[in-house]
Amino acid sequence: MSRRCRQAPARLRSPSRGVLLLGVLVFLAVASYTTVLISQRWADERQRMAEEDLLYVGLQYRLAIESYYQRPPNGLRQLPLRLEDLVSDPRYPMPVRHIRKLYRDPLAPNQDWGLILLGGRIAGVYSQASGQPFRTANFDPRLPNFGTAKTYADWRFTFSAAVAASGAASGGTTTVMPPRVLTPMMR
Repeated sequence: MSRRCRQAPARLRSPSRGVLLLGVLVFLAVASYTTVLISQRWADERQRMAEEDLLYVGLQYRLAIESYYQRPPNGLRQLPLRLEDLVSDPRYPMPVRHIRKLYRDPLAPNQDWGLILLGGRIAGVYSQASGQPFRTANFDPRLPNFGTAKTYADWRFTFSAAVAASGAASGGTTTVMPPRVLTPMMR
């Protein structure tokens, strides 16, 4: 009994088959590399948009805390005890809103805001998200020292009641700058 090996037809044994395979592998490598670059840029753009949202929302909290402090019903200026007090101020008989709603942290939506307390009362908020900010310049003038921040937690949206009190104590007037019209980034 003789064994006969079947050989592949001549058209499948040609050297062009190897070149074609090599071309397909090069194409897949280039396509994979391009996909990685595009996905990295997409992730960076999403982070930049979340940063803009964080700056908008943080400034809204800062302005709401300032409004709460500057508009006391009985003349006694104080900071809020809870964030919910900014939505419905319990010091007034009728509801007064200093902020439209309580916003989630755009960078850490599953975490609560970090609270900056002054005498047991809320003077500001900050994000508890980890990571380094992309943005390092051109911040709103009401947000000082944001350019030197190393992490998002260093972006402190704080109303300084001490500065407001020292301005009033020295005979100066403390003005509340009207909020700029800021639009949240579309998602």
